Amino acid sequence: MKRSQLIVVLAAVVAVAVIAMGSRGNGKHQGGAAKTSSTVPKNAVVVSVASSPEKGDLVKIKSGAFDGFDGTVEEVNPDKGTVKVVVTIFGRPTPVELEYWEVEAV
Repeated sequence: MKRSQLIVVLAAVVAVAVIAMGSRGNGKHQGGAAKTSSTVPKNAVVVSVASSPEKGDLVKIKSGAFDGFDGTVEEVNPDKGTVKVVVTIFGRPTPVELEYWEVEAV
């Protein structure tokens, strides 16, 4: 497989993953065409991906045991694709480690 074909296939896989995850953040689509550079073939599909949560962001948990809880991002681990979110349970702050796709910005 040529490099340009591999880039197109990879971009298509990323696009499908982004569509499957749904939009995140403020609910507005952040995608769009990127500027073409000399390193990207003209026939390549370019996809922009929403940014990951950042420390201090207010998020809502959208799956798992804490579904529906709001919390604040305390720590971001981009290598593992996880965030530590502090939620209040029985009046006490409790840290919960979640994957990026399990939270959405409030």
